[in-house]
Amino acid sequence: MRIQIDDSRFIEASQKLKNTIIVSSAIQAANRTIGNMKSEAVRFLREDIKIKPRDKDRIFQTISATRANSAQAQLVVTPKPVALINLKPKVKTVMTNQGERQSVSVLFKGRRRTLADGFMAQLKSGHEGIFRRVGNKRLPIKEMFSWIGQDVFRNRDTLVKELQDLGEERFQFHFISRFDYFVEKELGDDVIKK
Repeated sequence: MRIQIDDSRFIEASQKLKNTIIVSSAIQAANRTIGNMKSEAVRFLREDIKIKPRDKDRIFQTISATRANSAQAQLVVTPKPVALINLKPKVKTVMTNQGERQSVSVLFKGRRRTLADGFMAQLKSGHEGIFRRVGNKRLPIKEMFSWIGQDVFRNRDTLVKELQDLGEERFQFHFISRFDYFVEKELGDDVIKK
């Protein structure tokens, strides 16, 4: 009795695994991992800053993984400033040589700091901010900003380490999940028995 095994299907499947499935799984896992890391970084920043959804994209830039960039994804802290109105401002009375006047204090790196020349205002357009006078007259005024996004990450080595650990853990999870999905999709349910 002779038994013949046709292994051409599995040879073809192994080629698909090398060329398509592994690379696609790595790309999607990297992109999902970057999204998880961005969410964790924003959660950390919310302790110091009142971040709105639109500010999240102002502080962080994600570079997605593709086949062209060797399946590498990046989370970049941009050098764009953040408006001081997002740093939990409070109106405060300060004493000057001319007498009492209103000022603003903001929460910066865990400490409340007073901005002697700052004041909160709402423009006709509806935009709220902390401003300062540029000249001696009433106008012009300029909005005040901070570089808090980069400062927070520059001074916190433990946060960067925590984000790296989270990234490694989440990448493994997402890679295995996407790999199983692509293998099942390409080769069928009969190849994978769960």
